Amino acid sequence: MAALDPIQEKVVYSVTHTYIKVKNGSNKEEYIYGTLLMLEKPDGCHIEWREDPTHVDAVNDSWDFINADAVSFTYSNSAAELTDLTPTAARTEGSCRMINQQKFHNPINFHVDNLRSFKRMKGKLVKNSCIMFILDCGTSHPPIYFPKGGVTDKFLHHLGKKVIITQSATDGNRFLVSPHQQEALESSFDALNLFADQGSALSRFAADPVRGTFTAFAKVSKLLTNTLVASEDKNSVPPEICDQLRISVEENETDFSAIHSTQPEDPDFLFIDEKAQLPEVEKKPRGEPLKRAVWEKFFDAEGRVTNPEELKQIIYRGGVSHDLRSEVWKFLLSFYSWDSTTREREEFRKTKVDEYFAMKLQWKSMTESQKSRFSDFRDRESLIEKDVSRTDRMTPFFSGDNNERLHQLNDILMTFVMYDFNLGYVQGMSDLLSPLLLVMENEVDTFWCFVGFMNLLVSNA
Repeated sequence: MAALDPIQEKVVYSVTHTYIKVKNGSNKEEYIYGTLLMLEKPDGCHIEWREDPTHVDAVNDSWDFINADAVSFTYSNSAAELTDLTPTAARTEGSCRMINQQKFHNPINFHVDNLRSFKRMKGKLVKNSCIMFILDCGTSHPPIYFPKGGVTDKFLHHLGKKVIITQSATDGNRFLVSPHQQEALESSFDALNLFADQGSALSRFAADPVRGTFTAFAKVSKLLTNTLVASEDKNSVPPEICDQLRISVEENETDFSAIHSTQPEDPDFLFIDEKAQLPEVEKKPRGEPLKRAVWEKFFDAEGRVTNPEELKQIIYRGGVSHDLRSEVWKFLLSFYSWDSTTREREEFRKTKVDEYFAMKLQWKSMTESQKSRFSDFRDRESLIEKDVSRTDRMTPFFSGDNNERLHQLNDILMTFVMYDFNLGYVQGMSDLLSPLLLVMENEVDTFWCFVGFMNLLVSNA
């Protein structure tokens, strides 16, 4: 194994006697042993796997953790399906060959900020586990096997100090990776250059959020004021504009004499102790929610809504009772037309069911090789998976790690990407979709109501 440069890198954690499986020219499995390293370098934390060509006792050492009836493992080369890890036939002499001098031609070396997710699997009959890293560019590194069982737990414990690790809501063996929010906020505040001591921006806000916020705003205000004064000195602002601004300020001047204030140590802003008195908001009486007896009166003999505008007014003033929402929302969100008959709606829904599953099949059948050449799709898939995993589990409808509703959320959002790839997915869509699924309790109906809802948002933009 190559020697480490103590000046350029510091070992945070290392695991020896790990190995990678490869295929030789005869299509037989061979093993390359090496060390998995977590390194602290000048540009941040790196994950690296380095081959150990000196591992000459690999055959004996690699089976020390298994009893006399040792078993071997087979692995499917598909990067997407890390599932074929079940023990096969008992090992016979010569069935496992170890490589001592062969070089691994696909080096594993990346910054943790480039890590999108990883898959972790454990053997069913022996304490053998492996981990496969997947980068944000779509690269899937080969699985790294840990012959000593719980070593992966220790490694992931150290990794969790560098990034946020979240278990996928749709795959229990997959874990999503995102940078620590504190580091992101720190770098954002540093970029603003609001503080003389750049390294302590976030700590100031944590210690005293009110004072820290007003200090930052005061410095921004001071900067703008100085800029405007300098502009006025240069006569860049016409005098008539200045007069209009002065008149506007005088007309809207507020008497704050009743508000007591204290002056903190930082003289750049005024700290107000009491809130200004605001006028009371006029309360308007709310109507009764739409109930089934009233709802059914609006339909004619063929199932058309006779007076949509009057119905909308009732809904606007009182809402809709919960047992009717799944029916009424389909009209409000343009899934059904107000003037459609019952028979027309039944036929229309059948075509929409077929259309939905045709689009769903498009992304479900996409291979990892296709995804690797489709960066926009990969980015949206990753963002959807992260947002779905953050769905509020306190709601009973979405509680539990393997809740089927979370899978439906993921599938609806991925299908919407195929439906409208120009819009695709932006953060927050999952929060808009989850109430629809809770009310509809049907994947297809929820999808088309979500399409109508997004069309309303776009038209109002």
